[in-house]
Amino acid sequence: MKFFFALLFVTCSASAQTDVHVPTVNVYGAPKSALDSVPSVSEISGSRLQRKKQGSLGESLARETGVTSSFFGPAASRPIVRGQEGERVRVLQDGTGLLDASSASQDHGVAVEPFLIEKIEVVRGPGALLYGSNAVGGVVNMTLNRIPEKVPEKFSGKAEGRLATNDKSRGGALMLKSPLGSKWAIHADGVARAADDYHYSKERRVKNSLSRAASEGVGLSYIGDNGYLGASFSNYESSYGTIVEEFVRINMQQQRAELAGEIRDWAGLKSLRTKISSGWYKHDEMEEGSLGTVFKNTGGEARVEARHHTLWGFSGMIGVQAQTSDFSAKGDEKFLPPTQTRSHGLFLFEEKEEGSFRPSFGLSYENTIVESSDDPSFPAGERRDFSGGSGALGFLQELGRGYAVVVNTSYTERAPNYQELFAGGQHVATGIYERGFSGLKKEKSRAVEMALRHKGGMGQGSLGAFLQDYEDYIFLAPTGGTAGPDNLDEYVFGSANARFYGAELEYRHNISHLVSRGLLEFELKVDWLKGENRDSGDSLPRVTPIRETVALNYKTDLWNYDLEIQRTEAQHDTAPNERATGDHMFVNAGAERELGGDHLRATVFARVNNIFDSEGRNHVSVRTIRDLAPLPGRNFVAGLRMFF
Repeated sequence: MKFFFALLFVTCSASAQTDVHVPTVNVYGAPKSALDSVPSVSEISGSRLQRKKQGSLGESLARETGVTSSFFGPAASRPIVRGQEGERVRVLQDGTGLLDASSASQDHGVAVEPFLIEKIEVVRGPGALLYGSNAVGGVVNMTLNRIPEKVPEKFSGKAEGRLATNDKSRGGALMLKSPLGSKWAIHADGVARAADDYHYSKERRVKNSLSRAASEGVGLSYIGDNGYLGASFSNYESSYGTIVEEFVRINMQQQRAELAGEIRDWAGLKSLRTKISSGWYKHDEMEEGSLGTVFKNTGGEARVEARHHTLWGFSGMIGVQAQTSDFSAKGDEKFLPPTQTRSHGLFLFEEKEEGSFRPSFGLSYENTIVESSDDPSFPAGERRDFSGGSGALGFLQELGRGYAVVVNTSYTERAPNYQELFAGGQHVATGIYERGFSGLKKEKSRAVEMALRHKGGMGQGSLGAFLQDYEDYIFLAPTGGTAGPDNLDEYVFGSANARFYGAELEYRHNISHLVSRGLLEFELKVDWLKGENRDSGDSLPRVTPIRETVALNYKTDLWNYDLEIQRTEAQHDTAPNERATGDHMFVNAGAERELGGDHLRATVFARVNNIFDSEGRNHVSVRTIRDLAPLPGRNFVAGLRMFF
């Protein structure tokens, strides 16, 4: 607690200055172009993000290169990056953790409303080192901009409403920004949406997949000559069916408070940024209207980044961060004892930004304490203390003619989380019996990735390959048996030496010479991943199969059109006691029409996803969900976005 107050004092004392427009600062290292940055970072924003938005974060990102979704139905879905999920992928909101319970289980929804996201950045590979050892698989950072960093020129806003046929979903969102004099700015947003059970191929219904969600948020900032200081508060509520149990629903709620500030050109630094977040999360599992198990998580995160001026050609930052989490479950179907997690760490990142050869390196140290409390349903409380260091080294070498080669290497140590250590009981929402192992060691991973990037002429893209070796890799795997009073499939957290390797291709090419006017662009994406148990030679469970996407995007002054073919190959490289899944192909299309005006602009849009109503199953979902809940069938979407 003293640490949080110290950070608050530094920010408040440094930000009491006067009026200037402050630029938005993205995830550090986000590239300006395909050749500008050593870390592997991609950004999704604008109309591209609008086309991809779904009812959950995971589904909104499910077809990005190297990213898939855990898919526990449309309402509960978390991103999986290069085969890594849960605690290995840090999901951030404006730079700090979500502070929910989504990493604990696939049935726990992500506590953020996708309709409010203005930009998503995905950091893959060693560039994720800045965000702690739990980011060993990657980072997904969502920008909501609830805390204004500059004074808007005038009152403005945007609104959106949309309808869809497959699940009869309907929803609307509103965001407002306004100056309050010359030094203050305010932001407000709200969303409400609802959906019934969705259908898959041939209009077959997935029972208990309906959902409801609402979100409200407000932020206020003081903007000075050399910095800003702001705060925000938001409330998110969601209710959705668990699919596995026909009469069970999850009612989720989270309140989140944030404090953020920046001071530039202070104490010899280029900038000093502070971000503090606190979250109060709970969800109730309701069975036929009666309260069953209650999950709660109260947590906080604080982060300070000190960026220095260019030194010997390098620019970068040093920082500290701390996280706290108190998790509990009460009820007949709890599968975890009360746990407390505390971690704090230091990090350093440096990158040369000029010249044809651009090296970068990073270092971090983290201490994590994971402790379970006494509970009669579980073994006696236990405390585990982990310390570990991580490092990354990389470079970018320009080759001329718009080409560059990038090499990144890293070493990372990750402490096991509370679920991997202490789980022990029926997890009915996912239809499995989970067993943790309190004797798990920390994971150690070594990774290398290489990529050839190009930007110039009529095309741009990247072709890369990566390899990541783990020592004591922790994973949840089926035993082939059953356990518990309901004889659920038994899954156990174990560890083994493991290896992930794969390749990714992204390419866009301007083919406007084929049309008489406008911009026509061809896009190709391919990703391939393998996961192996190096001890036994077996494949690891729930590894993403090969996927290919081909798209055409056509833009004129007033119209945008897109046609997309998404193919997922069959997955036969399965772990022991795991079933294979077949291939599937979805065809999607959409159109947008811009309506201009002096004070009001609007976009009318229509889409159809899975035009041919094909049936597909997500191999990375747990088997119970894969069997019960195929991916959605044909869906017509229409809506209106307004900007004023």
